[in-house]
Amino acid sequence: MIRILSFALFMFVSGCSQDKTSNAGGAPTADSDIIRKVQAAGAGDVSSVSPQALEQWFTHHTNVAVEIANACMPIRKSANAAWGDSVEGKVCTAAVGPAAFSPITVKGSGKKY
Repeated sequence: MIRILSFALFMFVSGCSQDKTSNAGGAPTADSDIIRKVQAAGAGDVSSVSPQALEQWFTHHTNVAVEIANACMPIRKSANAAWGDSVEGKVCTAAVGPAAFSPITVKGSGKKY
């Protein structure tokens, strides 16, 4: 009897888990260009990192954060609600804050007032 209950509990728990490795289209995000760029820049395995740790990493790599935030804009517009919970969505969300506060060069007109 205990074996049957254990098996039923296992089936229930495994059937209710979410797939955190899919993006809006259902394709694995580990093969995403965004994920590859972040991992190539030195972030490591982003699938097992918390959003807070990713955001902290992006604050030290603002050039990568800007590039990723810009690459995420068109994807974010067409993504479904579950995309934010995917690995790609987590990376894109973590890049937005540090990208917004990255330094930019502003060139003036040269006029003096």
